Amino acid sequence: MGRNPNSNEIVQDLMADSGLDRTTCEELVYIFCAQAQRLVLGISESLLKNDFQSTALFLHQLKGSAGNVRAKKISRLAIDAERAMKAADVNKVSGLLWGIKEILEAFMVTGKDDRDVQ
Repeated sequence: MGRNPNSNEIVQDLMADSGLDRTTCEELVYIFCAQAQRLVLGISESLLKNDFQSTALFLHQLKGSAGNVRAKKISRLAIDAERAMKAADVNKVSGLLWGIKEILEAFMVTGKDDRDVQ
């Protein structure tokens, strides 16, 4: 995955909140996208294996990473999925994971964390 030249929305939010320069924020968002892709894959695989402990751990990591870079919608969906996992609502977790994937894919193309998924 290459850098997204359109990642202005989250980069600007991160710059404003952190005081870091644009280059650093762009690098952090790039790292987040790569990490988020790995976490989403881990969530999907652990769900398929009924390994709910790993699913919860991956969701927790995704929630934190998304929050750190100001990917607000991904963070909110990860929070909701984490709660659903605690309630053993696997169908809801799967639906929320689909939404996270959609937002992540859209962000990597457009640089915006604003895809409406619900």
